[in-house]
Amino acid sequence: MSANATRSRCAAARSACACTWSKKRHCWPRHNGVTKSCDAVCPGEQTSPNRGTMVTTSNHGGTMHPTIRFACAAAITAAFALPALPALAAGTSEPAAPRSSAPAAKPANPDFANAKAAIDRQDYAGAIAALNRVTQAEPRNPEAWNLLGFATRKSGNPRGSLAHYQKAMEIDPKHLGAHEYMGEAYLMLGDLANAEILLKRLDSFCTFGCQEHRMLKTAIDNYKKGQRPRS
Repeated sequence: MSANATRSRCAAARSACACTWSKKRHCWPRHNGVTKSCDAVCPGEQTSPNRGTMVTTSNHGGTMHPTIRFACAAAITAAFALPALPALAAGTSEPAAPRSSAPAAKPANPDFANAKAAIDRQDYAGAIAALNRVTQAEPRNPEAWNLLGFATRKSGNPRGSLAHYQKAMEIDPKHLGAHEYMGEAYLMLGDLANAEILLKRLDSFCTFGCQEHRMLKTAIDNYKKGQRPRS
């Protein structure tokens, strides 16, 4: 058999099964379901008395050399064990992005920004009016309730601020700012015990320390020295 014919038989064998070679590197000339004997080895190999004739099997039965059977079983097992690759976006080498069912983010409420600007210029009445509109539109916004409490306290009404801080903490039980400001409101009302309870909560939240804990601790220390927080 010519070298070209042998190469053709080997190419046909490769297309017939993922496992084309035994450890002895014989061709496996199985093509189109036809069972044949391998009388020739692939180009570059020499026959040897120890190799002999290797018989393969078709889909219709027959025998298969044990070495080939083992090698093919291993190859098929390895093929099925390969992890599935992510789908690629058309025309790219990047995995296709998963579809997201999350709704688009809502635009920022302009009243919230206006309230913060009013607090910066100490216009607490203006801030309270804007924050009341925010909490009506976004009743689950803890920061809006916290700032409403802050503006209420700074306007000279610490007792009225308590309900707003409480609402913020109901929504976000670990809201640091609400704990600090509510503690300061209690100090303004002369209630040291409740202020210290809030300080202990901050201590448990801020494992490595935080500004809110430091600020309330300083306010409590000053209160014990006779310096009550001012609005």
